[in-house]
Amino acid sequence: MTSETVEAEFQTVEDPDAFLLAPGVDLHITDVATADVITPNVYEEITGDAPTAEEGVEEIETVGAAEGETFFLAKFTSSDPQWEPRGEIPQTEGHLVVEASEEGRVLNTDDGTRHQGTLLVSLPETAEPGDALLEIETQEKFQSLSLIDGSRVSSDVPSVYESAGITAEVTDADHIDESFPGWASGDDRVMGEVTSAFTAPWLDRSDDGDGWAPEGKMYLSVEVDWRKVSATTFDESTMYVELPDGDVVHPQSNISVGTKFSDNVVFHIPVDVDTLTVVIEPKVVVGAGNSAPEHEWDDLEATVEFSGADEGTPEGSNA
Repeated sequence: MTSETVEAEFQTVEDPDAFLLAPGVDLHITDVATADVITPNVYEEITGDAPTAEEGVEEIETVGAAEGETFFLAKFTSSDPQWEPRGEIPQTEGHLVVEASEEGRVLNTDDGTRHQGTLLVSLPETAEPGDALLEIETQEKFQSLSLIDGSRVSSDVPSVYESAGITAEVTDADHIDESFPGWASGDDRVMGEVTSAFTAPWLDRSDDGDGWAPEGKMYLSVEVDWRKVSATTFDESTMYVELPDGDVVHPQSNISVGTKFSDNVVFHIPVDVDTLTVVIEPKVVVGAGNSAPEHEWDDLEATVEFSGADEGTPEGSNA
């Protein structure tokens, strides 16, 4: 990688799929070029050594590629796609891979999420797109872009390019506000509703995820505004989502919703869903023991609608 200016006729990469996505990574190869020669300054920055002049040459003006080879150049840039929820970003490393051999680190999200530079490699003039790659790894999943033409060569997580642009909106939600006899005297109360939701291709364990969503799926994280019942009442309300085809999906953590309302409730749902229904089954148990009174109410339903561009599955992906 060089920070020096390289004189070459760069061509803008027009391929709309010439990018990679990961938490904290929106990586693009923006321009590519070939060059027969580079300046001594570029050579020294890349190799760490000044070029050696041939006998009888007083000053080196240019350095040429090896016989039968040419220099392939690629400008890249990366920024944070700012996926929800905002928070800790896992480590992603990017490496230059030439003819299947790793040649050096290019970026690391531990150093920040903004990176840019120009990559240069000497290869035969007949090099194929897969011969020189900018490859990233996130949680043991690999993806790569070609330095030759900027194209996306592979992805172990192709579903990310379908789900990353999808947004979720709660368009209608039932509300409950009901009282019931408490343990000793007076009334207790159950009250709440679904308030919002978001989708994500990746969720940390702290957000009730397990890293990358499974193939063909995305995370749906649902926020519920729910009143906490008294200490002598046990909230055993549960939640699930119903897909348009009638299939039911239960939360990632099989918990009673009442104990988790301080956090979002998370599901794995298909990336191609247009709408679904979130269902809460309200139930409380007053006190303990086999004879403890139970109270149940009608199910609460909330409609979630999804919108966003479908990028499709990348060609050549490792699905």
